[in-house]
Amino acid sequence: MSWLDALVTSRHVKTLFFLHLSIVLLPFDTAVIVLLWLWSRVTGYGSIGPQKTLPAAQRKTVLITSVGTTQGLTLARLFHRAGHRVIGADTEPLSVGAVSQAVHRHYALARPPANTPLPKNAADSKYIGGLLRIVRAEGVDLCISASDDAHMALHDALACDVIRSQTFCKAVHSGVDGACTLGDRALFMDLAHRLRLPVPDFAVVRSREQLVETVEERGGQHGPGLDDHDRPPRQYLVKPLGVDDDGGGGQQPLLLPRPTRDETKTQVAQLPLPLPLSAMGERAGHNTPAVLVQEFVPGHEYCSHAVVIRGQVRAFAACPSSSTSDVMTHYTLLPTGSAHHAKMLAFTRRVAAHFGERFSGHLGFDFRSRLFLGPDKLHPRAHTAAVLFSHTPALVDEYLSLLLSEDAPPVPSAPLTPSHRRYYWMGQDLFDLVLRPWLSLARVTTNGQLAAQLDEGWASARLFASHVASWKDATLEPWDPLPAWWLYHVFWPARFIRLWRDGQRWSRVNVSTGRVYKA
Repeated sequence: MSWLDALVTSRHVKTLFFLHLSIVLLPFDTAVIVLLWLWSRVTGYGSIGPQKTLPAAQRKTVLITSVGTTQGLTLARLFHRAGHRVIGADTEPLSVGAVSQAVHRHYALARPPANTPLPKNAADSKYIGGLLRIVRAEGVDLCISASDDAHMALHDALACDVIRSQTFCKAVHSGVDGACTLGDRALFMDLAHRLRLPVPDFAVVRSREQLVETVEERGGQHGPGLDDHDRPPRQYLVKPLGVDDDGGGGQQPLLLPRPTRDETKTQVAQLPLPLPLSAMGERAGHNTPAVLVQEFVPGHEYCSHAVVIRGQVRAFAACPSSSTSDVMTHYTLLPTGSAHHAKMLAFTRRVAAHFGERFSGHLGFDFRSRLFLGPDKLHPRAHTAAVLFSHTPALVDEYLSLLLSEDAPPVPSAPLTPSHRRYYWMGQDLFDLVLRPWLSLARVTTNGQLAAQLDEGWASARLFASHVASWKDATLEPWDPLPAWWLYHVFWPARFIRLWRDGQRWSRVNVSTGRVYKA
């Protein structure tokens, strides 16, 4: 095994490598953020306009949960620049939101235990009780859930239901019922089918035998109304239902059927059933573990993010789901005049309208497109694509419209769209586009391989340089530079050390979400 293979597979080597990299870059990064901050203070460089000073009567107190996520930090900065008071809450003790200039006060809360049902009595939850105390102590006017994690989003949903019922604070979240309906793949596919929205073929199965019969019966067929030459035979993805989305409950999606029935049976036998249920799985009615058999739609992938207030889509953005790494770390706005943008917006509006005025929250989809555009996954919570709104101050007014009376002026026909188009994470790009290609030279054994690897390395380096020159880093703001420094020199080093201490093996990380993928 080469040292590069050891870097990829050994948690000890990976931990030491990234800790060493953080230490080596620490002096340079520290100097850069200090200079950026000073330059911003003197010239206003990097800001989206002067910070507003509002009269006390117009100034609102806004609580943002999971403020350490990209979308949470984005919202905190927008509300702060608009002149409002931002309170941050997080379950991560070293959250980047805690050191942001945009956060007036930060609270660290206990994370609800994973794979446990929602408490029947909300008062039994330390997390929900903590949020309720913050709302009352700080006089919060508006609570926004920015969690992109299914487990935390469900607890935020219950917390928002409690906050609505026990205080005068408004909450931007769909609530438990909406989160369970939208967060459960099978329930949502059934809803979309009833709304006559384009969805791939699907079925819910609860045993290996039923799974084999379903994919063998439906697989190999061609889509209805399509010529056999236009579309290949159907194949199906097998996705667990009622498990948390961190790694899919330990399950890797299977693509079925295989060429022969015996091969299909062999693949299905490797799927460990029964599966553990999550809190969402139990609330959605999955009393027994199940899997969703969903038609695989090859083609281009897209993701979307929407802010929905009283059933109306008030802000919307969509982007291609393409990246140079295994995880999505580049966000490029899809043109608002494109056909795909229009179809995704229409799909989102139809779903939001179904829930009516009682629905206020975030709504995002992963779409696949070939001969038709259909949803692959739903996110009834804040999506990282919210970063596209980082330089769109008008987003604040869309959220605050929830505080207006229901007799307020009618909603504009077109939702708000972002003003800046391309975002990346410099730390992730540094490794993916600069370090990884050049480290791969250690595997080269022939002159031909060396030439090809050098060409790839130079091309990746040029791409990295173009991102630095013309794209926007999602975390670094010249007027608020400490979160970016904290992310790479405190948050991630501490996270790697904790993983190493606890003996947890991991395959990759996503800087944009703070998520670690288990090996």
